Amino acid sequence: MTFGGVAAAFAEDNDSQVTATAPVFGAASVVDVVVTTADGPSANTPTDDFTYFQPTVQIIETGAGTAVTEGGLIDSYSVLPTSLPTATVTVTIFDTPQIDATPNTLTFTPGDWFTAQVVTVTAIDDALIEGTHASVITHTVAGGGFTGAAISPVLVTITDNELGTPIVTQVGGSTAVTEGGVTDSITVSLAQQPSTTVTVTITGDAQVAASPTLLSFTPSSWNTPQTVIVSAIDDGVVEGAHTGFLSVILTGGVGIVPPSLVTVTISDNDARRVIVSAGGAETITFTPIDDAQISRGSRDANFGDESLFTVDDDPRRDGLLRFAVTGLAQRSVSRVILRLYVRDQSNSGGKAFATTSSTWNEQSVTWNNAPGFAGSAIDEIGSVSDNTWVEFNLTTFVTGDGIVSLRLRSDSANRVDYAAKEFGGGFAPQLLIDVGGSASLAINEGGPAGSYTVVLSSVPAGVATVSVVPDQELSVAPPQLQFTVSNWNLPQTVFMSAIDDDDIEGAHIGTIQHSVSGGGYAGVVVASVSAQITDNDAAGVRISESGGATSTNEDGLTDTYTVVLLGRPSGTVTITIEPDGELRTNLSQITFTTANWNIPQTVRVEAMDDSADEGTHTGRISHSAFGGGFNAVSIADVIVTITDNDEIVVEVITLSRGLTLVGWFGVPTTSRAIIESNARIIAIWFWDDGDQAWLLDSPNLPEVLRVFIRISRGDGFFVDSTSVTFLEVPLA
Repeated sequence: MTFGGVAAAFAEDNDSQVTATAPVFGAASVVDVVVTTADGPSANTPTDDFTYFQPTVQIIETGAGTAVTEGGLIDSYSVLPTSLPTATVTVTIFDTPQIDATPNTLTFTPGDWFTAQVVTVTAIDDALIEGTHASVITHTVAGGGFTGAAISPVLVTITDNELGTPIVTQVGGSTAVTEGGVTDSITVSLAQQPSTTVTVTITGDAQVAASPTLLSFTPSSWNTPQTVIVSAIDDGVVEGAHTGFLSVILTGGVGIVPPSLVTVTISDNDARRVIVSAGGAETITFTPIDDAQISRGSRDANFGDESLFTVDDDPRRDGLLRFAVTGLAQRSVSRVILRLYVRDQSNSGGKAFATTSSTWNEQSVTWNNAPGFAGSAIDEIGSVSDNTWVEFNLTTFVTGDGIVSLRLRSDSANRVDYAAKEFGGGFAPQLLIDVGGSASLAINEGGPAGSYTVVLSSVPAGVATVSVVPDQELSVAPPQLQFTVSNWNLPQTVFMSAIDDDDIEGAHIGTIQHSVSGGGYAGVVVASVSAQITDNDAAGVRISESGGATSTNEDGLTDTYTVVLLGRPSGTVTITIEPDGELRTNLSQITFTTANWNIPQTVRVEAMDDSADEGTHTGRISHSAFGGGFNAVSIADVIVTITDNDEIVVEVITLSRGLTLVGWFGVPTTSRAIIESNARIIAIWFWDDGDQAWLLDSPNLPEVLRVFIRISRGDGFFVDSTSVTFLEVPLA
C-alpha cells in the first residue's frame, strides 16, 4: 500500500480497507490510518500511526552554483524526483528576463523517474551595463502524486559582457598639455574581469592625440593600469587656452559600452603675433604659455590661476614664466627683452634666471615641484614704479626656437607684483625678440616709396584688421590690412613715403605704429617701423635783386632787393644786413619765423652822397643769419653800382697880387689859397721851381706860377694823388 506515492507496509487481511489522511505535504508527516473491515469501520478511530515522507523533486547543481556569462559561458543543472510517481510527473521551468532555460518542461514516468534530466541555462545577452548580477529560475511540479511537491529555485550568477566604462585615472588629478611642448598621461584599466581578451580604444578629437591608441586587457591583466601619453595637436590656430577631449571605449565583442570622456586642458603655442618685416628684419612678440607664483610658505599650493605673480624675499615668493618660441628658424637674434608690467612698486624688480627644467605647467606647479635655478642670473633690474613696463635683457640666453623657462627671484623684502597673463588688458608678460637686424628703412623726401610686409603668425578666429598709423613725417598706403582664415599666412605690403615738406630737418626719423583688432588678435602688441629720412630741404637764403642787379646814385636814386628763406626753419631766424660806407639800407635786420619763412622781405638801398669825385663805383652789402638752424648758412652779398655826382672842375682864374691866403691843415698861410668856384673848394698850392712858397703879395712873385691843384671833398679829406693837376697861371 502506498500513501502519496510512498509505499507503506503493514498487516492487513483480504477483507480490510485502509484509508489514511495526511493533512499537508511536507518533508515528513505523521499519518492517521483508519482500517475498515468487512465488519465495518472501527468507529473512525485510528487503529495505527506511522511516518512517511512526502514526494519532492531534487535540484542538482554542478560545482559551487550555476553561473553564466552574457554572450558566452552557459551552465546547467539536473532535476530528479526523489520517489516513484504513481503516474507521469511534469516539471515546468520558468525563464526570466535575464535567463533562458532549456527545456522549459521535463516529464518523469514511473518507468524512468530515477533518471535525472538536464536543464541548460543561458544568459540573455542584453545591451544593459549591469556588471555581475543574478536571476532566479523557479519551477512547478504536477501529476503522479507530486502535484505541489517541493522543488528548490536555482540562483544563477550572471557575468555581464557589457564591461562598462573603463577606469580612467588622470595623473595629478587633471590632464594638461601644451601645443608643441609638454605632454601628460592617463592610466586605463577595466572595472571588472572579462571572460576573454578585450580592447580599449583611445581616440582624440581635433585638439589632442593619444599614444598608444589601443590597449589590450586579458582576464589576468584586466585590473593592471596601462599608461597612455596625451599630447596636443600643434595646429597653428590661435585659440589661447582651450580644451580637447579623449574618448576611451571598450571594443572587441564586449557589447555596447558608452565612451569615457577625458577633458584635456591645452596651452596654445600659437601666440597671437603680427609679424612686421622691414628691410629683412622683424620683432617677434610672444606671450607666456604658463606663468605662476610659487610660495615657500605654502609649499603644496598652486597659484597658476592668479592674475598677478609676486616676487619677494620675505616671505619668499618666486615667479615662473614659460614661453614657446617659434619662427626664428636660422635667423640671427639681435635682441631679446622680457617685458613685465608692474602693479606694485618696489626697490627691486628682481633677477631673471633660467630653470633646470621646462616641463612644468601653471596648473600644477608648486614650491615643492618647481624647477630649480640653472646658473647665475641672466639680468637684474633695480627700482620699479607702479603701472610701468620694465625690461630684462635676455639676449645672451635666447638664441633660437624652443621653450624658454624663467624663474624670477628678489633679494628685497619689498615685494614687487607683476601682471600675469590672466590679468588681461594687454598687460600680459611679453618676450620681444628682434631678428634679422633693425626694423628700419631708409627713404628720401621726394624720392621713391619704401615698403615692408605684415603677416599673422597663425589662423585668426575671424577677420583680423591691422591699422597702419604713420606720424607727421610719413604717409602710408594702404591704411588698413585685413587677414582672414584663408590669407592669414600671406604677407601684405605697406608702402610708405616721406612727406616732402619744406621743413629744414636734416636727417630725421619717421615712425609707423600698428594696432590690431578682431579675429582673436585684439590687444596683441605689434612692432612699429621706423624710417631714416634724408631731407631734401637744405637751409639756405635766397637774395633776389630787382632786375637782376642793384644800382643807385649819389643824387638820391634808390633800388631794392628781396630776402627769403629756402626752407622752413626750426625756429626764428634773424638776418643781419651790413652795408659798407658807400651805402645805407632802410633795414638793419629781417626776422623770419616758421609761419612767414617763405614770404620775401624787401630791402631798399641808397648811396651815400659824399663830395669825393669817385666816378662810377660800387658798394657792398653783406648778410649773416642766426637761429632756426641757419647759423652756418652762407648768404650772398649784394654788389651795388653807384653813379657819382662829384666831378673835378678846374677854372683858370686870374690871381691878383695881395690876395689873402687862408691856412689849412697847419700848412703855412703863405703856401696856398682857397678859392670857391661852382660851390666846390679848390685848394691851390703855390710853389716855385724850388718848392719855395710865395705870398701872393710878395714882390718877389714871378710873373707866371706853376700851380699844383687838388680837389677836396666837403669833409676836408683830399682825394688821392691821381687827382693832381699842374697849371701855368699868370699873375695879373
